[in-house]
Amino acid sequence: MELTARHPSAARQKCKPIQKTSANFPFAISPALRYRSLMFRFVWLFFPCAWLAAHDLPEPLTPTLQAAGDNRTEVIDAWNRCPKEQKPGLAFLLQHMPQHDARQLKAAFLLENIDLAYRARKEMPWGKDIPEEIFFNDVLPYASLDEARDPWRAKFYEMFRPIVADAPNATAALERIHAHITPTLGVQYNTKRRAPNQGPFESMERKMATCTGLSILLTDVARAVCLPARIVGIAEWT
Repeated sequence: MELTARHPSAARQKCKPIQKTSANFPFAISPALRYRSLMFRFVWLFFPCAWLAAHDLPEPLTPTLQAAGDNRTEVIDAWNRCPKEQKPGLAFLLQHMPQHDARQLKAAFLLENIDLAYRARKEMPWGKDIPEEIFFNDVLPYASLDEARDPWRAKFYEMFRPIVADAPNATAALERIHAHITPTLGVQYNTKRRAPNQGPFESMERKMATCTGLSILLTDVARAVCLPARIVGIAEWT
């Protein structure tokens, strides 16, 4: 079958050459624009890796650095200022911290927490016997649940170190804390507390807390003197 043009002149018209287009752009682009586009992609892909390498952060900390957003300078500052012997502990905290902490916690807070934890481990007689993985998981953390991130280590260390310093072992030290925490801090069980997950400073200010708040308080005091502690809960009970 032979196709004929409706208008004779139309058959004689030459087809205009079709410009090549980019697979990513539905229109023709100039070589200069294509070059700038490639350079932008390169910078966009390379920049996070270059940032990470420039500050020598371990690869497992990449998600924390990305989650930190505008607070990433605090994370990097904490890493750069942290003493070499304490960096394994800081790496553990950074790797396992909640994303909202990565976005909010300042370098000074993290460094104080790290330094005081390592100092307590060095000064308390039982510190040297605590395995590193237990120290990281049950002594080093600055919080237990979603309570306020209070800088409690220095205060509790000062208050309770004299109470436990001459204890013969960690078990005896914990028993002393259990016996002295209520009269020392003055916090009583009371359902009129503001919230179940109060931070330690609020519980001390209000002089009241319930199960969760008291557990947070006891955990923080124990950790302050290098006694491994953590909160364990169940969904319901009878």
